[in-house]
Amino acid sequence: MTEFTKIQFGHNEHVRSAEIALPINNSPSMLILALHGTGSDAQGMAEFSQLHATARQYNATVVYPNGLGRTPISRSWNAGDCCSYAKKIDAHDVGFLDALIDRVFAEFDIDANTRVCVTGMSAGGMMAYRFACESVRQISAVCSVAGPAVLRPLVPRYPTPVLHFHGTDDEFTPYAGGVGAKSLSRVHFPSVEDTIAAWVAANGCDRQRTEELLQAPNAACTVKRIDVHRYVRNDETFVTSFIMHGGGHTWPGQPCTMPFLGNACEWLDANRLMLDFFQQW
Repeated sequence: MTEFTKIQFGHNEHVRSAEIALPINNSPSMLILALHGTGSDAQGMAEFSQLHATARQYNATVVYPNGLGRTPISRSWNAGDCCSYAKKIDAHDVGFLDALIDRVFAEFDIDANTRVCVTGMSAGGMMAYRFACESVRQISAVCSVAGPAVLRPLVPRYPTPVLHFHGTDDEFTPYAGGVGAKSLSRVHFPSVEDTIAAWVAANGCDRQRTEELLQAPNAACTVKRIDVHRYVRNDETFVTSFIMHGGGHTWPGQPCTMPFLGNACEWLDANRLMLDFFQQW
Protein backbone atom coordinates (compact mmCIF):
# COMPACT_ATOMS: atom_id res chain seq x y z
CA MET A 1 0.00 0.00 0.00
CA THR A 2 1.37 3.39 -1.00
CA GLU A 3 2.15 5.87 1.75
CA PHE A 4 1.72 9.51 0.84
CA THR A 5 3.78 12.36 2.23
CA LYS A 6 2.01 15.70 2.60
CA ILE A 7 3.71 18.98 1.78
CA GLN A 8 2.18 22.35 2.66
CA PHE A 9 3.37 25.94 2.32
CA GLY A 10 2.14 29.47 1.77
CA HIS A 11 1.98 30.87 -1.74
CA ASN A 12 0.46 34.17 -2.89
CA GLU A 13 -1.60 34.56 0.32
CA HIS A 14 -3.00 31.01 0.17
CA VAL A 15 -2.03 27.83 1.97
CA ARG A 16 -1.19 25.32 -0.77
CA SER A 17 -0.64 21.60 -0.40
CA ALA A 18 0.04 18.34 -2.20
CA GLU A 19 0.30 14.60 -1.56
CA ILE A 20 3.47 12.88 -2.76
CA ALA A 21 4.08 9.22 -3.61
CA LEU A 22 7.82 8.58 -3.53
CA PRO A 23 9.52 5.63 -5.26
CA ILE A 24 11.60 3.12 -3.34
CA ASN A 25 14.76 4.36 -5.06
CA ASN A 26 15.90 7.81 -3.89
CA SER A 27 16.88 8.77 -7.44
CA PRO A 28 13.56 8.89 -9.31
CA SER A 29 13.52 8.59 -13.10
CA MET A 30 11.05 11.46 -13.34
CA LEU A 31 8.70 13.67 -11.34
CA ILE A 32 5.06 13.71 -12.45
CA LEU A 33 2.49 16.30 -11.42
CA ALA A 34 -1.01 14.74 -11.52
CA LEU A 35 -3.77 17.36 -11.33
CA HIS A 36 -7.30 16.60 -10.18
CA GLY A 37 -10.51 17.77 -11.83
CA THR A 38 -12.87 20.44 -10.50
CA GLY A 39 -14.61 19.31 -7.31
CA SER A 40 -11.97 16.70 -6.53
CA ASP A 41 -8.66 16.93 -4.65
CA ALA A 42 -5.23 15.30 -4.40
CA GLN A 43 -6.52 12.19 -2.63
CA GLY A 44 -9.42 11.87 -5.04
CA MET A 45 -7.07 12.07 -8.02
CA ALA A 46 -4.83 9.39 -6.53
CA GLU A 47 -7.79 7.05 -6.01
CA PHE A 48 -9.33 7.83 -9.40
CA SER A 49 -6.20 7.40 -11.53
CA GLN A 50 -3.99 5.06 -9.48
CA LEU A 51 -1.10 6.62 -11.37
CA HIS A 52 1.30 6.20 -8.44
CA ALA A 53 0.77 2.42 -8.45
CA THR A 54 2.04 2.13 -12.02
CA ALA A 55 4.69 4.82 -11.48
CA ARG A 56 6.41 2.64 -8.87
CA GLN A 57 7.37 0.25 -11.65
CA TYR A 58 9.07 3.16 -13.43
CA ASN A 59 10.77 4.50 -10.29
CA ALA A 60 8.86 7.76 -10.73
CA THR A 61 7.72 10.25 -8.10
CA VAL A 62 4.07 11.30 -8.42
CA VAL A 63 2.91 14.58 -6.89
CA TYR A 64 -0.82 15.16 -6.46
CA PRO A 65 -1.36 18.91 -5.83
CA ASN A 66 -4.54 20.48 -4.44
CA GLY A 67 -6.31 23.26 -6.31
CA LEU A 68 -8.11 26.12 -4.57
CA GLY A 69 -11.80 26.30 -3.63
CA ARG A 70 -14.21 27.91 -1.19
CA THR A 71 -14.58 24.47 0.40
CA PRO A 72 -12.41 21.32 0.29
CA ILE A 73 -14.85 19.74 -2.20
CA SER A 74 -14.93 22.68 -4.62
CA ARG A 75 -11.27 22.83 -5.58
CA SER A 76 -10.40 23.95 -9.10
CA TRP A 77 -7.59 25.32 -11.28
CA ASN A 78 -7.04 28.56 -13.16
CA ALA A 79 -6.42 26.86 -16.48
CA GLY A 80 -7.11 29.78 -18.82
CA ASP A 81 -10.78 30.19 -19.71
CA CYS A 82 -11.72 27.72 -16.98
CA CYS A 83 -12.65 26.96 -14.20
CA SER A 84 -14.82 28.00 -11.25
CA TYR A 85 -13.36 29.55 -8.09
CA ALA A 86 -9.70 29.47 -9.14
CA LYS A 87 -10.50 31.29 -12.36
CA LYS A 88 -12.64 33.89 -10.55
CA ILE A 89 -9.89 34.81 -8.09
CA ASP A 90 -7.19 34.56 -10.79
CA ALA A 91 -5.28 31.97 -8.74
CA HIS A 92 -1.53 31.91 -9.39
CA ASP A 93 -1.55 28.18 -10.10
CA VAL A 94 1.36 28.19 -12.54
CA GLY A 95 3.53 29.88 -9.91
CA PHE A 96 2.29 27.47 -7.24
CA LEU A 97 3.17 24.41 -9.30
CA ASP A 98 6.63 25.80 -10.10
CA ALA A 99 7.20 26.49 -6.39
CA LEU A 100 5.89 23.03 -5.50
CA ILE A 101 8.40 21.34 -7.78
CA ASP A 102 11.22 23.35 -6.21
CA ARG A 103 10.03 22.32 -2.72
CA VAL A 104 9.80 18.65 -3.62
CA PHE A 105 13.27 18.67 -5.18
CA ALA A 106 14.74 20.38 -2.10
CA GLU A 107 12.91 18.51 0.67
CA PHE A 108 13.43 15.05 -0.80
CA ASP A 109 16.93 15.68 -2.16
CA ILE A 110 15.95 15.00 -5.77
CA ASP A 111 18.36 15.95 -8.54
CA ALA A 112 17.22 19.29 -9.97
CA ASN A 113 17.87 17.93 -13.48
CA THR A 114 15.25 15.19 -13.06
CA ARG A 115 12.70 15.35 -15.87
CA VAL A 116 9.33 16.88 -14.98
CA CYS A 117 6.12 15.77 -16.68
CA VAL A 118 2.54 16.81 -16.00
CA THR A 119 -0.85 15.20 -16.43
CA GLY A 120 -4.39 15.86 -15.29
CA MET A 121 -8.03 14.85 -15.44
CA SER A 122 -10.65 17.17 -16.94
CA ALA A 123 -9.90 20.69 -15.62
CA GLY A 124 -6.66 19.19 -14.30
CA GLY A 125 -5.77 18.30 -17.89
CA MET A 126 -6.58 21.85 -18.94
CA MET A 127 -4.27 23.11 -16.21
CA ALA A 128 -1.58 20.64 -17.29
CA TYR A 129 -1.67 22.19 -20.75
CA ARG A 130 -1.39 25.70 -19.32
CA PHE A 131 1.50 24.72 -17.06
CA ALA A 132 3.34 23.04 -19.94
CA CYS A 133 3.16 26.36 -21.79
CA GLU A 134 3.92 28.81 -18.97
CA SER A 135 6.18 27.03 -16.47
CA VAL A 136 9.57 28.63 -15.83
CA ARG A 137 11.18 25.24 -16.49
CA GLN A 138 11.03 23.07 -19.57
CA ILE A 139 8.35 20.43 -19.10
CA SER A 140 9.48 17.15 -20.65
CA ALA A 141 6.00 16.01 -21.74
CA VAL A 142 2.31 16.60 -20.97
CA CYS A 143 -0.76 14.36 -20.96
CA SER A 144 -4.42 15.34 -20.61
CA VAL A 145 -7.30 12.98 -19.92
CA ALA A 146 -10.69 14.48 -20.85
CA GLY A 147 -9.35 18.02 -20.67
CA PRO A 148 -9.21 20.23 -23.80
CA ALA A 149 -6.82 23.16 -24.10
CA VAL A 150 -8.70 26.25 -22.88
CA LEU A 151 -5.61 28.47 -22.92
CA ARG A 152 -5.64 30.78 -25.92
CA PRO A 153 -3.38 31.51 -27.58
CA LEU A 154 -1.55 28.25 -26.90
CA VAL A 155 2.11 29.24 -27.09
CA PRO A 156 4.52 26.92 -25.24
CA ARG A 157 7.95 28.27 -24.34
CA TYR A 158 9.48 25.06 -25.69
CA PRO A 159 8.27 22.33 -28.06
CA THR A 160 6.37 19.94 -25.78
CA PRO A 161 5.42 16.30 -26.51
CA VAL A 162 1.66 15.81 -26.01
CA LEU A 163 -0.53 12.81 -25.22
CA HIS A 164 -4.34 13.15 -25.08
CA PHE A 165 -7.13 10.71 -24.11
CA HIS A 166 -10.80 11.54 -24.72
CA GLY A 167 -14.14 9.75 -24.96
CA THR A 168 -16.58 10.59 -27.74
CA ASP A 169 -19.51 10.34 -25.28
CA ASP A 170 -18.03 12.68 -22.68
CA GLU A 171 -20.92 14.81 -21.35
CA PHE A 172 -18.73 17.14 -19.30
CA THR A 173 -16.05 18.18 -21.81
CA PRO A 174 -17.59 17.17 -25.15
CA TYR A 175 -15.34 15.68 -27.80
CA ALA A 176 -16.90 17.97 -30.41
CA GLY A 177 -16.63 21.01 -28.14
CA GLY A 178 -19.32 23.27 -26.72
CA VAL A 179 -21.08 23.20 -23.35
CA GLY A 180 -21.23 19.76 -21.75
CA ALA A 181 -24.72 18.45 -20.99
CA LYS A 182 -23.59 17.66 -17.43
CA SER A 183 -21.08 20.47 -17.01
CA LEU A 184 -21.72 22.72 -14.01
CA SER A 185 -19.30 25.40 -15.23
CA ARG A 186 -21.30 26.03 -18.45
CA VAL A 187 -18.03 26.85 -20.18
CA HIS A 188 -17.98 26.57 -23.98
CA PHE A 189 -15.06 24.18 -24.46
CA PRO A 190 -12.96 23.86 -27.61
CA SER A 191 -13.18 20.53 -29.41
CA VAL A 192 -10.57 17.83 -29.06
CA GLU A 193 -9.71 18.26 -32.75
CA ASP A 194 -9.10 21.98 -32.18
CA THR A 195 -6.97 21.16 -29.13
CA ILE A 196 -4.80 18.71 -31.05
CA ALA A 197 -4.54 21.08 -34.02
CA ALA A 198 -3.35 23.85 -31.69
CA TRP A 199 -0.62 21.63 -30.25
CA VAL A 200 0.40 20.33 -33.69
CA ALA A 201 0.81 23.92 -34.90
CA ALA A 202 2.55 25.13 -31.73
CA ASN A 203 5.03 22.25 -31.87
CA GLY A 204 5.72 22.61 -35.58
CA CYS A 205 4.58 19.05 -36.33
CA ASP A 206 3.75 17.70 -39.76
CA ARG A 207 0.02 18.14 -40.28
CA GLN A 208 -0.29 14.76 -41.96
CA ARG A 209 -1.06 12.17 -39.29
CA THR A 210 -0.81 8.41 -39.08
CA GLU A 211 -3.86 6.52 -37.88
CA GLU A 212 -4.32 3.24 -36.02
CA LEU A 213 -7.51 1.44 -35.04
CA LEU A 214 -7.67 -0.53 -31.78
CA GLN A 215 -10.54 -2.99 -31.35
CA ALA A 216 -12.03 -4.05 -28.01
CA PRO A 217 -10.81 -7.48 -26.84
CA ASN A 218 -14.36 -8.80 -26.38
CA ALA A 219 -18.01 -7.94 -27.04
CA ALA A 220 -18.69 -7.09 -23.38
CA CYS A 221 -16.57 -3.92 -23.52
CA THR A 222 -18.61 -0.70 -23.55
CA VAL A 223 -15.91 1.04 -25.59
CA LYS A 224 -15.69 -0.95 -28.82
CA ARG A 225 -12.91 0.89 -30.66
CA ILE A 226 -10.21 3.49 -30.21
CA ASP A 227 -8.75 5.71 -32.92
CA VAL A 228 -5.09 6.58 -32.39
CA HIS A 229 -3.76 9.63 -34.22
CA ARG A 230 -0.05 10.42 -34.28
CA TYR A 231 1.75 13.54 -35.51
CA VAL A 232 5.47 13.68 -36.19
CA ARG A 233 8.06 16.38 -35.53
CA ASN A 234 11.63 15.86 -36.75
CA ASP A 235 10.91 12.17 -37.46
CA GLU A 236 9.65 11.55 -33.91
CA THR A 237 6.05 11.03 -32.79
CA PHE A 238 5.39 14.22 -30.85
CA VAL A 239 1.59 14.54 -30.49
CA THR A 240 -0.67 11.50 -29.97
CA SER A 241 -4.38 11.25 -29.24
CA PHE A 242 -6.47 8.24 -28.21
CA ILE A 243 -10.14 8.73 -29.11
CA MET A 244 -12.37 6.23 -27.29
CA HIS A 245 -15.66 5.67 -29.13
CA GLY A 246 -18.42 5.47 -26.53
CA GLY A 247 -16.07 6.50 -23.72
CA GLY A 248 -17.20 8.92 -21.03
CA HIS A 249 -15.53 11.33 -18.60
CA THR A 250 -13.31 8.60 -17.19
CA TRP A 251 -9.68 7.50 -16.78
CA PRO A 252 -8.78 4.70 -19.26
CA GLY A 253 -7.64 1.53 -17.56
CA GLN A 254 -9.46 2.23 -14.30
CA PRO A 255 -12.97 1.08 -13.34
CA CYS A 256 -15.47 3.88 -12.83
CA THR A 257 -17.55 3.71 -9.64
CA MET A 258 -19.54 6.82 -10.58
CA PRO A 259 -21.97 5.86 -13.38
CA PHE A 260 -22.88 9.48 -14.13
CA LEU A 261 -19.38 9.93 -15.60
CA GLY A 262 -20.16 7.52 -18.43
CA ASN A 263 -18.45 4.45 -19.83
CA ALA A 264 -14.96 3.51 -18.72
CA CYS A 265 -12.50 1.95 -21.15
CA GLU A 266 -10.78 -0.55 -18.88
CA TRP A 267 -8.94 -2.38 -21.65
CA LEU A 268 -6.71 0.59 -22.48
CA ASP A 269 -4.06 1.22 -19.81
CA ALA A 270 -3.59 4.99 -19.88
CA ASN A 271 -1.13 4.92 -17.00
CA ARG A 272 1.29 2.59 -18.74
CA LEU A 273 0.92 4.35 -22.09
CA MET A 274 1.51 7.68 -20.36
CA LEU A 275 4.59 6.55 -18.45
CA ASP A 276 6.08 4.92 -21.55
CA PHE A 277 5.46 8.19 -23.40
CA PHE A 278 6.99 10.30 -20.61
CA GLN A 279 10.00 8.00 -20.43
CA GLN A 280 10.86 8.74 -24.07
CA TRP A 281 11.55 12.38 -23.26
